Amino acid sequence: MAKHGMLYRLRRGLADLLAPEREEQRPRRRPVPRAVVAAPPAPSAFEDRLKAMLVQSGQGALFSGRINFIGLQKVKERFGAGWERIADRADHMARNIIERHLAQGDIFTSVDSLTYVMVFARLTADQAKVKCRAIADEIAMALLGEKGGDLLEVKTAVTHVDGTLHFETISLTDQLCASLEGAEDLEFIEAAEAPPEPRRAPPRGRDLLANFRAVYRPIWDRSHNVVSAYLCAAQILSADGASVLGDAEALVEDDVDECARLDGKLCRHVLRDLAALTREGRQLLLTLPVHFETLSAAGRRRDYLAALGRDLPDGAGKYLMMEVAGVPAGAPQSRLIEITATLRRLCRGFMLSLPVDVADFANVKGCGAAAIGCDIAHISCSEAALMQYMNRFARAAEKAGIPSYLHGARSLSRVVVALGAGFNYIDGGAVASPIEHPRGIVDFRLDDLYRAFLRH
Repeated sequence: MAKHGMLYRLRRGLADLLAPEREEQRPRRRPVPRAVVAAPPAPSAFEDRLKAMLVQSGQGALFSGRINFIGLQKVKERFGAGWERIADRADHMARNIIERHLAQGDIFTSVDSLTYVMVFARLTADQAKVKCRAIADEIAMALLGEKGGDLLEVKTAVTHVDGTLHFETISLTDQLCASLEGAEDLEFIEAAEAPPEPRRAPPRGRDLLANFRAVYRPIWDRSHNVVSAYLCAAQILSADGASVLGDAEALVEDDVDECARLDGKLCRHVLRDLAALTREGRQLLLTLPVHFETLSAAGRRRDYLAALGRDLPDGAGKYLMMEVAGVPAGAPQSRLIEITATLRRLCRGFMLSLPVDVADFANVKGCGAAAIGCDIAHISCSEAALMQYMNRFARAAEKAGIPSYLHGARSLSRVVVALGAGFNYIDGGAVASPIEHPRGIVDFRLDDLYRAFLRH
């Protein structure tokens, strides 16, 4: 009974403290299940008010480590000017994630739509820190498509021996994670993020494409607010086909022969779908990638183009766009013209995919490319460096007078950067998930992007 009374006073005291001053007649608030949610306080002097309450209660040690903060200030800085457009939706998503993890007796409130305060009633101090860190990782994944200790501000209130209260950044140590053992009230999984594993190359001699699946990535034409083109891509599956091991492109990129086999498989798949679409009278644009190395060698180029010309349905070429993937930086213009000359006669046009750090397209200008672009799905540089590369790439393309595209935008922050940089076409998980069959021409506007973002 004494413990229950103490938690009750804690809930009431913290709620009263955090609530802003208001008229005697209080407005009715919509209840939130399983938790006590206080109205947001004024952002100024928040920490001072919290410290004062703890001093007055004489129970500072009880709260040490259990009062935790998650702040979105770093996320706001990451989005820059684009934050204003998504601030309300980001706040809504963060609240939903937090409330989903609250248990009976927990307390939750927010400060200025950027900071969220949680008190976990039934957890030890260390368990509360781990749970808060896990919630922060889930918010980061939802907003940025990635998680990590530096993406959000995550702090805990700590009382020192002299009774003073300080706010320290939560960092998960082995000792802290070990404190999870035996915790019965933790209602979340993956409390601590496992260290990322390096991509494992399949053993030599194995048929890399034995378990192969072709999918289509919807491409957003942001200039016309529509999805009317679909890029064919390949995924390699587990032996039972139950899970995706990775993008085939990433797994075979260092093997020229496997790249050529992959190109042949994708070509046959796209031409079959193109024939079906033509019979149905559906006017979609399918984009077929082929590796630069496949077209560079005379023999491989001859075989590939012969198969493409033989199986291309009559009149379907106007609905086929080719993409030459893996074009090396500085490839001579004469070489580009040589390997794309035959492509021009078989399709609507061709695009060139180059490294994201290329910032000079003098060699590309004049070779007839309908667009130039880059794929950032497997880029390993820092986020800040990647954003600089994206900006330079799009601006250099604009300077050269060629439309630009971006593949592999896996987080909303990267889509925002791509929009700001000026890319004309964007695809990736943050825009739309891969699909097995093209769905048709679809209106797609900025609002649709953020609606999709909320569904994730």
